[in-house]
Amino acid sequence: MSEDGAVRLSTAVMTHPRRLRWARELAGRLPGAEVVTDPEPDRPPNPLRTAAVAWGRTHPAATHHAVFQDDVAVAPDILEIVAEGAARFPGAAVGYYANWDSRNGAAVRLAGVAGASWVRGRPEEYTPTLALCLPAPLARRFAASGAAAPGRREDDEAMSVFLREQGCPLYLPAPTPVEHLGGESIAGMGHHGVRRSACFAAEPGVRESLRAGAVLERVAWIPYFRAGRGPHVLLARGRGPEVDCLPWEDALPALGVPPRAVREPGPVRDPAAAAARRAVRAELGEEFAGQLRVHGFLVGWQAAHVAAHAAPGTAEPGRAVARLAADRAAGSLGIAAVARERRAEISAGGLAALAEWGRAGVHRGRRARLRTAAPGTLSDVVVLTQMRSTPHV
Repeated sequence: MSEDGAVRLSTAVMTHPRRLRWARELAGRLPGAEVVTDPEPDRPPNPLRTAAVAWGRTHPAATHHAVFQDDVAVAPDILEIVAEGAARFPGAAVGYYANWDSRNGAAVRLAGVAGASWVRGRPEEYTPTLALCLPAPLARRFAASGAAAPGRREDDEAMSVFLREQGCPLYLPAPTPVEHLGGESIAGMGHHGVRRSACFAAEPGVRESLRAGAVLERVAWIPYFRAGRGPHVLLARGRGPEVDCLPWEDALPALGVPPRAVREPGPVRDPAAAAARRAVRAELGEEFAGQLRVHGFLVGWQAAHVAAHAAPGTAEPGRAVARLAADRAAGSLGIAAVARERRAEISAGGLAALAEWGRAGVHRGRRARLRTAAPGTLSDVVVLTQMRSTPHV
């Protein structure tokens, strides 16, 4: 931070000459942003090579530096959101996007359904670098470390290693004000299929919600559907950041969820949910429909528990944005669970059914948690409303 406590933000958009038009269009929505192209465009694409240059363009007077990749859509007031995020988490990395099928996406989804505005990211996973802000000293250090690693090419994996080495936490918003547009992948990521945010919103009120909303600092477990591989749980080891990723049935004894509640859900009485289940069964099979029900139930159950400690403010726009975030987070649950190679095959009706069936599972889990005197106290959910600077930079 500057001596007067103000955030001074510099910004870059990283791109390849083949996508320079995209980058310039994005930079036009980011006043003052510098477009940075691959310094060796005739060689095989290397995101880290370009990222090292982009992070190295931190302005000498900046307290923080943000780098955007060229294939994103952003909220109209994104730079104000980024500057206020830097002020709230001055010594941390702050990302503004999380893939819907990633561990960080699962954390953002849980926060969104629970009504929290921020969540601490997962350090063991790649860092989502589509839109990321770092304190200026860390930005310069990463630029130097990236330039010194010519054999590496993935900037998100390199960033994750760097942040762990620096002891720097990552925070992510719910909702995210950045969305992935997903054009041609120059970096060879086309095999990952359609990639979108776990919970995107750019409507008015998001900025105010993120400025004052609760921060989910720690939670004992996070439901996580490994795309195409069934429901899992990220289960914390003690009170540290380490987690075990376990199939849900193996994790169930540690969750405080009555086994019968999730294994014997009872009939689906809501006509819209019943129709959605039939459509999901028709396109993706009975087994997947059942797995999605379990996953949605666990998200709803844990979100209801977290919400007791992370309720949104009583005034609008906090509640309106919280409702929007909860709906979109639950709505992305189904498509994110589908195997990546199958997503493009799903019909428009199937996509709508996936969203509805995911929301139905979340609703059922939330309702079951509110009716059950299950274990779980503040000790397994840590929520902060005011963040202090982490002066490790």
